[in-house]
Amino acid sequence: MKLMAKCVPCPIYTSDPVKGPSPKELDSAAAAVVKRGLCLKVVLLTNPNNPLGVIYRRGVMLDCVKWARSKGLHTICDEIYALSCHQKNNAFESILKILDNDLRDDVHMIWALSKDFGASGFRAAFLCTQNVGLLNALGNLNIFTCVSHPIQLVTSDIFNDDLFVDSYLEEARLLTVKSKAICERKLDQMIIPYVKSEAGIFIYADFSAILPQPVTFSDEGRFSEILQNIAHVVSCIQKCILNGRLVFSLFPTIMTLKVMTPGSSQRETRPGMFRICYAWVSEEVLEIAMERISYIVFKIRKLGTRYRWDDISEKYLSEVTTCGISKSGSLHALSAIQ
Repeated sequence: MKLMAKCVPCPIYTSDPVKGPSPKELDSAAAAVVKRGLCLKVVLLTNPNNPLGVIYRRGVMLDCVKWARSKGLHTICDEIYALSCHQKNNAFESILKILDNDLRDDVHMIWALSKDFGASGFRAAFLCTQNVGLLNALGNLNIFTCVSHPIQLVTSDIFNDDLFVDSYLEEARLLTVKSKAICERKLDQMIIPYVKSEAGIFIYADFSAILPQPVTFSDEGRFSEILQNIAHVVSCIQKCILNGRLVFSLFPTIMTLKVMTPGSSQRETRPGMFRICYAWVSEEVLEIAMERISYIVFKIRKLGTRYRWDDISEKYLSEVTTCGISKSGSLHALSAIQ
């Protein structure tokens, strides 16, 4: 979007990220955009939120749409985690329901199979819009980017089977909640604060207290290196050269325990924040990953508050790769670790 359409993302800073943006905070974000000499065109909202896993309430969504309309802007609601709410009776409401399906030509909702159905390889998404001009433009583009016929048939079969969809989503919800409980239990034991998620497949946790004070993104990077190179639980963007060109890969060769992503790669303004994706791996492997994280947190705290990064060597953390293995005893877990 940035290269081809010249779109420039501009963050909305909020005093309470869990609650969502207020009209006053939207005004501040808009002023920052104008100050950069840019022309504001659209408000993009992800609900349920990534990486917080919270659900924005009806009032917040209505305020955002009302604010955007007062400025002559479009609103895009990304609801890609809409079917991954943790409770049956949850607070999530689609923008379609909130606006009683009266989107006019300036509100658009998008959803895809990649998260709720674990089918990112399908490359299939849905757009709900009442903007005729946008529909016509996408109709032309669809000639070059349409979903393949086999995937269309599979997707059609899935959504025509109500019994399967209901049972699948319920089973996915139960498994997600179980993995979330494992993650929360270990974070509570580590005394690591985190956002109480309501949806999605991750927890946003604050590890800043165990890093050197005052915390910097450089410290977050060093902590990430330890988690990645010694404990093998962090997924980071890696650079590589392919046919003489610099390319980026989000997927290291082995992704077995890679459940953590540093906040710096998610436009976070506070160093020390990490997103833990507990649905990326099985429960057995998640237990091992959380044991390793817990071990490292314990060893760092043991050094006191005035430690140096040089104090945290691979030798000092030599037992990290055995954490959780005997406890799990699972052949799957044993074969999945590095």
